[in-house]
Amino acid sequence: MRVVPAAILVSLAAIATAQAAAPQQLYGKSITVSWLETRSQRDSQAGPAFKPVGIPFSTVFYISTEGRLFARASARSPGGAGSVDRVGTSGSNSAGDARNVSFSGNRIVASNAFQGAARQTTVTFDPSFSSCTAQVITGMPPGKKSVTVRSITTGNTVEFESVSAGPATCSIASGNPF
Repeated sequence: MRVVPAAILVSLAAIATAQAAAPQQLYGKSITVSWLETRSQRDSQAGPAFKPVGIPFSTVFYISTEGRLFARASARSPGGAGSVDRVGTSGSNSAGDARNVSFSGNRIVASNAFQGAARQTTVTFDPSFSSCTAQVITGMPPGKKSVTVRSITTGNTVEFESVSAGPATCSIASGNPF
């Protein structure tokens, strides 16, 4: 899996400031993207050794019947499960990191930084907007040996020295999943 430096992903988010409205075909629909994120990680409470972990992630985008965007990012680990909800196409998380969602033709591109790392999710729809494919790219700043983040599954601080996203699945459904 290709890993892109976080600085590039954050730059892409900044470039995508011209917000297009969601395509009318997506109004009243939810889009679910799922993938496995692989990390070499250590829990700040559990000792000095990094260990490989696989964390199932998903993001659900819902475009209301009025075209307003809602999103929920979720993850599950042996230590717990958690989620983060967002409303709108831009803003920041609790740590002040930028996030951006843009619509362009038959694509949604969601970029977000998280305490020194970044993730970009791209969803591409077929011409009828009845099916989709997705790609998730994760990255860390060039030259940075590790990144420390707060886990959404446990609330604990974790440090990882590498991160990559596996192949993503994508599905579309009618209605509000929230």
